[in-house]
Amino acid sequence: MPFIALHVIMTGIFFHSQLMWQSLRRNKVWEEISIPDGISNSPSELNIYYEKIRPLLLPKDLFMLYKPNSKDNPYSVELTKAEIDFVKRFYSIGESLRFIPSERGRKPQNDFIWKGKEWELKTLVGKSGFTIANAIWRATDRGKSNIILDTTFNSKLNLQQIIQYVLGHLRCRRNNRKVHNLIVVRREKFVRIK
Repeated sequence: MPFIALHVIMTGIFFHSQLMWQSLRRNKVWEEISIPDGISNSPSELNIYYEKIRPLLLPKDLFMLYKPNSKDNPYSVELTKAEIDFVKRFYSIGESLRFIPSERGRKPQNDFIWKGKEWELKTLVGKSGFTIANAIWRATDRGKSNIILDTTFNSKLNLQQIIQYVLGHLRCRRNNRKVHNLIVVRREKFVRIK
């Protein structure tokens, strides 16, 4: 097929898709599309919705440790308030996990097992993209390759910005090789990046 004919066809397809999106926006169908609760992939056409997912207010005792099987921590391991909140949201979307108990004198380990893999949970409350890269580096420098970044309490960056920072970090081949699985979380929205 000659280049000019192919260009005309592609331009027509692009123009038609633009008209379709304008029609959807005008007819309010666009606003009805949303990101479902639970685990989903990260399609770029949903970027407009990622920025609309609001964070929760940051409690003062977010990183305070709670003893196991207590009033504030119903689970069998010592957890922070951030981890307790994450586990409750994780269970609310129909997923389950198994905690890895920590042992004194051992090298740092992952937080829990989910679907047969050990996962490290990082709660982000920082104000910049460097906070995101630093959290991933802290995990990978300790040999952890399955990472969940909980951004539920990060009020400075919207979810779309956070996903863009994560993708930017993973563009570096050295960083990308160290991460096998990465999920970004805001509230009940779990977005699989890798």
